Amino acid sequence: MPEDPSLSTVIGANVRRCRESRRWTQDEFSSLLKNLGLGLSQSGIATAESGSRSIDVGELLILAHALDVDVADLFAGSGKVRLTDSTSADLRSVADCLHGVRTPSELHLNTPVARLAGWATSEQKRIKKTWPNARPAQIVHAERGMDGLAEQKAARALGARAFDVSMAAIELWGETLTEHRNAIVAERTSADTSVRSVQAIRGRVTRNLIDEIRPRLKGVR
Repeated sequence: MPEDPSLSTVIGANVRRCRESRRWTQDEFSSLLKNLGLGLSQSGIATAESGSRSIDVGELLILAHALDVDVADLFAGSGKVRLTDSTSADLRSVADCLHGVRTPSELHLNTPVARLAGWATSEQKRIKKTWPNARPAQIVHAERGMDGLAEQKAARALGARAFDVSMAAIELWGETLTEHRNAIVAERTSADTSVRSVQAIRGRVTRNLIDEIRPRLKGVR
């Protein structure tokens, strides 16, 4: 499933749309912005329009002023938009808040807890059955950690899901396998330790931790 676009991506695309509708080049727009106190070069504008550069509130106001549009017009579009790494909202509702049509308290936020609370999908039901004592925050933590290299390696070695590896580690140590492995490796190495030695220690620690997790995942499907 494609990831929802970030606020920076949405704003950047709308800045480009408004700029091009006025037939301004990026260089021309840059000169205008510099006169307004916003020092964005041509390459800076290109980066912002691509969504690769965050735009703060002050910059947003100057951009809207320069383009002679409402701030809400820079949030035009449809679908979901990411407000943070784990929370999204309907883009039109966000624009409505900026237009004053609705208040932020009326936004329907798609948060990790909201996604997990109903256990709507078969995977969510499986998680609830397998990890009945897990708190929502732990589940979110496990979701974020399941793509770690150590989790992926352990999942292959144990024939388990990476999420379950991550969840088992959090139950055992209060942190994901990758986080716990990295903390141990940091304790056992220093700035003087060679790269080859660090790699060897990391591999050994990972194998030992996988063995510690193994009993907890016995019978987990």
